[in-house]
Amino acid sequence: MLGRVDDRLEKDISSPQNAFSGHLVSWCLRNDVRLAEFAILAFLSILANLYFISTFSLSIDDELAAIRSTPDIWIAQNRFTVFLVELLLFPQPALPYSPYLFLALTQAAAYILLVRSHGLQVSWKTYVSYFAFVCFPAWWAISEFAANVPATGLGFLCATCAAYLARNIDGMRFFSKHPSRAACIVLLLTIAAGAYQSLLLVFLSISLGIRLARSMQGSHTQPQPLAQSFLELIRHVVPSGMLLVASVVLYAAINKALQHTLHIAPSYIEQFVHPEIMLHAPFWFFGNLAKHILETYVGSANVYGASMWAALPFMLAAILATFRGSRKAWLGSAVLLCCILLMPFFLNIATGSVKLPNRSMLALTYVVWLLAIVLLSKTSKRWLPCAVLVLGLYQLQLVNLLSQYIASASMSQAFDRMIAQDIGKQILTMHNGPANKPVLVDFYGYRANIQAGVYPQQDSSVTSASFFGWDKGNIARITGYMKVLGFGQLGALDPASRLALTPEFAAMEVWPRPGSIKRVGDNFLVKLGDQPDQAHIPSK
Repeated sequence: MLGRVDDRLEKDISSPQNAFSGHLVSWCLRNDVRLAEFAILAFLSILANLYFISTFSLSIDDELAAIRSTPDIWIAQNRFTVFLVELLLFPQPALPYSPYLFLALTQAAAYILLVRSHGLQVSWKTYVSYFAFVCFPAWWAISEFAANVPATGLGFLCATCAAYLARNIDGMRFFSKHPSRAACIVLLLTIAAGAYQSLLLVFLSISLGIRLARSMQGSHTQPQPLAQSFLELIRHVVPSGMLLVASVVLYAAINKALQHTLHIAPSYIEQFVHPEIMLHAPFWFFGNLAKHILETYVGSANVYGASMWAALPFMLAAILATFRGSRKAWLGSAVLLCCILLMPFFLNIATGSVKLPNRSMLALTYVVWLLAIVLLSKTSKRWLPCAVLVLGLYQLQLVNLLSQYIASASMSQAFDRMIAQDIGKQILTMHNGPANKPVLVDFYGYRANIQAGVYPQQDSSVTSASFFGWDKGNIARITGYMKVLGFGQLGALDPASRLALTPEFAAMEVWPRPGSIKRVGDNFLVKLGDQPDQAHIPSK
């Protein structure tokens, strides 16, 4: 049963009086956090991440991460937390096992805080609903980039911890009464934003979810008038918003300072920001955004690659359960629920993009969990078996979807390795020179639609993409990938030489036909497709 957050705590994990370890133990004792609970949650998280833990799944960007000498690229992307994590903890970011084990542990720790934030008692309901959280496809999309994984796990934990510390905010007096806690919240949110900017939406979603949990708990006794409930929400939202703004200012200042110190210009983020679309065609934008939101919650194949029919009955059952026993307060609950459902898509409005990569939708992992726990907690005993069945079917489809992603990734990556090994072997055979002599290669065109798509994949998925087709032919990715596979001799020709060699490809066959690999002097040419890549198109 949903209950009030424990107000009896005299101290929080932001208290400076004690050493961190001693205070953490004290907090765990007061909140009845047991090692068995953490062990069970960590085990379930490891199951959910087992593919990446046990398999070296090299995907787009991993090849560049594996061979780069410095993590400065993250400063250019305004993600200083990833920079620090890679610099200090994971200097070789393109790895199986350890980054994902770290993620599993942070997921378990974050979930313990989620349960306490919402005033839940640990029970079979909290364990059963955990699968909806840890198996949601947004985690898969994040896990496709091994270099992102540890920092994102840490950032999610920080956002959850910040929401826990802010759970009892009641007006502006919070700042004078708990200044150290306010400072800690700002710091945690700054770290979270430095890991992934969209994690700030996780904090906002959890904050609203806690309000919904409390309003639902009150509906069993004496429901508050709508005006009073609204005022309580404002007393929480305004200070929380101020803390969020303060963290954004600190986050921007840290990024600016690091970029100035390291002489790195910001990049990458701009490609997702398109305010002109929303300004020039607002009706089209918001209409398509509403369609995308609906498709996301009903499990459409347009979002996840394969449809999940159980998502619709799960959503309807959870929404109905939200209003059970709250007839006098249904309007307030409806407003809160709508805000929670829309919060993960606030970034779409901020950037002017109808559809962002699924990896940026981490707030959905919390929203789906909240609906799952509400469904189990608010359904009457008579209908509880039906609620468990609906949730079980939905979670089964989540697991099945992840299984199909694994199949798609395995097949695509096996095919890419075959291409790389075949091309590398032929080049080295034709080279027939000293083993340590560099071999300069030029690739023309790109491989399109390497895999027909027997197994589904998320839109913008990189585990199922080909290094020989991404960016419509990117020689840095291709040679980087082949170096990771062991063809360390291979290097890319310079752009001027590549453009000058363009006529040589006209009479060549496309790989894997004979004549698709050609030697011109000391250089080797490989034709991957008839359509030229950007490097072989003369500039106007």
